[in-house]
Amino acid sequence: MRGQLHSILKKPPQKFRWVGISFLFLVYLLTNLFRVGGYEFITNLNNILPILVAFVLLIITLLLFHRVPAGPNRGLWFGLAIGWGLWLIAEIWWFTADILLQELPFPSGADFFWVAAYIPIIAALAMRSSSLPKSLSPHQQISIWILGLVYTGITGFFVLRPAVANFVSDTMLGGFVSVFYPLADITLFALSLRILFSYRQGLYGRAWTWISAGFALFAVSDLLFGYTVNAGLYYPEGELNLISTVGVDVTYSASYFLCLVGVAQVQTLQVGYRQLEGTVPILDILPNAHVFLLTKDDCTITMVSANYAQIFPLDIQDIKGKTVAEALGTLPGDADVLIKDIKTVKTINGRPLNVKTRYGVQQALVSGMSVEGPEGKDFGGMALLLWIFSENYALDEILTDYEKWVVRILLSKTGLKEREELEIKRFLSNYYTGYLTALYNRVLVEGGGIMVDAFLAELRTVAQRQGWRVDFMTDSFLDIDALTLAQTRECLPALLNTAKNFTARVIDPVTTEMIVDGIRAKYSDMILKNVSYYETAKETHP
Repeated sequence: MRGQLHSILKKPPQKFRWVGISFLFLVYLLTNLFRVGGYEFITNLNNILPILVAFVLLIITLLLFHRVPAGPNRGLWFGLAIGWGLWLIAEIWWFTADILLQELPFPSGADFFWVAAYIPIIAALAMRSSSLPKSLSPHQQISIWILGLVYTGITGFFVLRPAVANFVSDTMLGGFVSVFYPLADITLFALSLRILFSYRQGLYGRAWTWISAGFALFAVSDLLFGYTVNAGLYYPEGELNLISTVGVDVTYSASYFLCLVGVAQVQTLQVGYRQLEGTVPILDILPNAHVFLLTKDDCTITMVSANYAQIFPLDIQDIKGKTVAEALGTLPGDADVLIKDIKTVKTINGRPLNVKTRYGVQQALVSGMSVEGPEGKDFGGMALLLWIFSENYALDEILTDYEKWVVRILLSKTGLKEREELEIKRFLSNYYTGYLTALYNRVLVEGGGIMVDAFLAELRTVAQRQGWRVDFMTDSFLDIDALTLAQTRECLPALLNTAKNFTARVIDPVTTEMIVDGIRAKYSDMILKNVSYYETAKETHP
């Protein structure tokens, strides 16, 4: 259309880089606003800047085309690369004629490249638009319709109407080009609005906000250019005016700059993601039973919970009067240290201790507290609570109501309840991380950083909708520290289901299930039973 007269991943270095570029653009704007350097300097500057930015755009877009795996996204970047390449040729053609003081005919060779560029660019934007959610909010729809109708009305009245009126007087080719430009700009503007106001998912979506804003501004600049040309206001008699410098040329350069910002963000995104460690996390069996022991002031046993004999070799009727070491089958020295610490600090929480059970020596987490009477008097007795594993997952269910009450009191008083919940959260998180990491890596291989960004954005969306405070890290992938245990049990299966559905769309459902089954096969039946037990929405205490 310009041939009618003369024929746009968070790291500090990147932030400072864009601050510097923005400062230079501000200098460029002020230069045009205050007409620094006169007509020749400003017009040359306004001609050179789009060439430089279009060249950088072309290089980055070609790199993206090369790095993006085969698929719709690759075709999209190929279309943009072709379009910006053709526009670059047109800009160079136009600038060369201008510095040689040659008046280009209309349409000129530059117009041929400008016109040709619209086809792959509009096709690329249509591909992007088709990948966005079909439903828009009422606010989005109203905004698109109002801006679209205003732009179409102004373009139709001030640019398209004169072009149609002069169609007969122009050459056939010139008339076609004159009508094509405003129609193509209306299409470009409409697609840009659709992308701009749609849901912006992830960093990739935000990058497209810049790109779509750039194309929308390009269409606005072309509208102003067409109007000023028809009205004789575009550098009239070789004189500078604000509508020519700021209204047309600065907005035109700014449209390229906005696209460059967006494309640069996509490039950073594409190379910013990396494969995560693919090793399936090693899981240790979590305890699933609570056993308590009460002692007298001489540290001999007076009572044990009803499930004691299900784990330890001594019968309940034989346990009274035994020492702690005898009752737990541990070394006397270890038991003495345990008793001494309880008497000294009054409470211990989750101390690992090797004990001898019916199944051999295994580790239990032992919590304990000294027993006090009225007015805080120390009776010298102790209460010990063991969190220990048993192949019988129903041991806590055989406790009497009184014994369950004792366990709850000890869990609360010793702080073991919080320790258990933390261990269960870590256990479930490690288990699900194995699946999520495998799916993440496969999506990265299939779709590159752009697709991985959409993958993570979809996971974040699910978490945000439910109010789950989840972070996705580059090392451990998943951070659920802010979640309660109940939220963890809801969140992890939902995230895995979302990841599976996304991966199935990227590759196919059969391959996705094979990936999941492959991870599951690496865990023993004992671990899977342990996971299943703690996935259920139950309390950590009887």
